[in-house]
Amino acid sequence: MKAKYLILFLILVLVFNFGLACSSSEPEEKIIEEEKSLITKTIPKTIDVKYVVIGHIINKWGGISDPKVSVTYNNTQGGTQQTNNLILEKDFDTVFADLITPLDLEGDDEKYWIGEIIAHYDSFPKDEFLYISAQNKYDYGTIVVFIIVNNRIWKSSTSEGEYCIASANGYYDK
Repeated sequence: MKAKYLILFLILVLVFNFGLACSSSEPEEKIIEEEKSLITKTIPKTIDVKYVVIGHIINKWGGISDPKVSVTYNNTQGGTQQTNNLILEKDFDTVFADLITPLDLEGDDEKYWIGEIIAHYDSFPKDEFLYISAQNKYDYGTIVVFIIVNNRIWKSSTSEGEYCIASANGYYDK
């Protein structure tokens, strides 16, 4: 009779240990889920986006004039916004003051370029399409558009000539 109780006791101990061994994976799974949650929290779901336009202020006669542009860009809701006949007036250093890497205009003197920050969104959805287009409103001149993401130039485009159009766009996937 004692042998029966001993066998029953050993079976209960084995079942209990087996149950503990199986339940020990729950804390490990919980840790893995917590790590996934931390990783998800550290990957930002939004980005800082600036749309910038600059223009060359020397006109075709060698004089100085403020560039005038019409600009189209998309906003945080995925809609399109437009500004017509915008006169660019801010100096180069003011427009690009927050850049992580300074902008070099390939030997051109910065004082001959002025611009505007067209829009600044500090929480643009990361999966939205980014787009800016600017048209020169004169029959001469050079304009450049920039999409600046997290204070770094991500995309740019240059156009020169009569009523020229410069545009930059894409999905930011970094």
